[in-house]
Amino acid sequence: MNVLRLLFYFRGRTNRAKFWLASAIQLMFVIASEELIVYYEFPALSVGGALLLNIDQFMLFPLVLPLILLSAIGNRLELTYFRGYELARDVGIGTVNRIDVEFLVINLLCLLPLVVSLTAVGIKRLHDRDKSGLWLFPMYLAPVVFYVAPVMTMVAGWAVLIWPLVEFGFLRGTRGSNRYGPDPLT
Repeated sequence: MNVLRLLFYFRGRTNRAKFWLASAIQLMFVIASEELIVYYEFPALSVGGALLLNIDQFMLFPLVLPLILLSAIGNRLELTYFRGYELARDVGIGTVNRIDVEFLVINLLCLLPLVVSLTAVGIKRLHDRDKSGLWLFPMYLAPVVFYVAPVMTMVAGWAVLIWPLVEFGFLRGTRGSNRYGPDPLT
């Protein structure tokens, strides 16, 4: 099995086991990139070049890996938006800070492979269920819409997060070949 093909190739089908493997790899990337970003932004918090993270929350809830990944992307996008806004403001008044530029570049370089990987794995998992990759739009965007809305709909947003978890992680794919390729279990 080629890990790069699993994480970044958009064609074919992926079974549940490979989905969970990809989720674990993506989670390790999120933890490493968070350490890099926090170390770069707050070097005094780190010890010996590595940030001391408490990852007990990740170990206690292994079934919510996809939710953690989507949450990490949301947090990273929000941070990128605000830091980009600050950078644009600083450019406008002529006080650009080199650290802000470097932080924004590092943040985007960490975010891009994660978004591409989540998209590729999600599409292949949907293909295994004999569904179009276009189903990713409502699966990934519906929770964001509910999250941005008032507090009452935030509960609905969390409920909608369960849909991709069940669809990707628990439901079996189509038995035998389908229009997206052969059964990955054979």
